[in-house]
Amino acid sequence: MQNPKDNLTVFSTTVWDKAHPDVKTFLNGISVSQQHHHLAHRLERVSMFYLRNLDRSIPPNHPSRSIGPLCHLFGFASHSIHVAESGKWSFWNQEWNCDSYEQITAACEPYAGFIDTKILQVIGDNMISIATGSKHAIEVGMKDNMLAEYYQHSLGMGPYTGFFARSVK
Repeated sequence: MQNPKDNLTVFSTTVWDKAHPDVKTFLNGISVSQQHHHLAHRLERVSMFYLRNLDRSIPPNHPSRSIGPLCHLFGFASHSIHVAESGKWSFWNQEWNCDSYEQITAACEPYAGFIDTKILQVIGDNMISIATGSKHAIEVGMKDNMLAEYYQHSLGMGPYTGFFARSVK
């Protein structure tokens, strides 16, 4: 039988806080620079180019569309293309539906120094190989330490990580 003198001191405390945090409270006073705003729209345009290219390049009966870890990517591509072409995105310019690789490359040029642009272009250029299983996205992203740079310096990663940490706390 134990007695009180055998009890150990517990090194923890209970802190009562909000049961349902309101993430909106962490966003008050946050502003986005005009350059980052333009970058975000440019990334949307470039992403849509690569999704459209993927959708056009892989035949409808190709196995990667129905089986494998990336089969849902084709549904996402199709949905995104439909939304863009229907004009449901206020920022979308209908001319972008006909972008060529050269136009996308030129559109990325002002943002070439951003890791977001670099990794999107590299993954996009390899998207068909990734979706069909001949390359792995992680291998493409790890080249030249791009993935590590992305997690450190990508658009919004710092503020997002802070918001997320405060929300979880």
